[in-house]
Amino acid sequence: MLIGSIMLINAPIPELRPSLSFIIPIALGLSLIFIFLIFITVRAHMKKVYTGKEGLIGQIGTASSHINPEGKVFVLGEIWNAESSENIPKGSKVKITEVLDNLKIKVTQIKNEDIKED
Repeated sequence: MLIGSIMLINAPIPELRPSLSFIIPIALGLSLIFIFLIFITVRAHMKKVYTGKEGLIGQIGTASSHINPEGKVFVLGEIWNAESSENIPKGSKVKITEVLDNLKIKVTQIKNEDIKED
């Protein structure tokens, strides 16, 4: 846009000749808007995913039933079918390590000192 506007300075028709005092503020303003839009787009792409399979991994839930090797887990307001390689008693805190097919998750038991308060 800047190069095209500068090329118009030497236009044969006087009405088409913009001045530099008009070209520079418009070009700077549009450049700032463009840079701002790129900045917020990159920032949005760098945030943690909160939906889908990727959003479940790492979430902490509660075992709704005894898990040995399968059971139920309450996480993010939903009850999921879960499996684990370890014996997890009902009411224990669990962490989702993997999302399997058929709406099933793989979990591991976590201890109270491993839970981080937000």
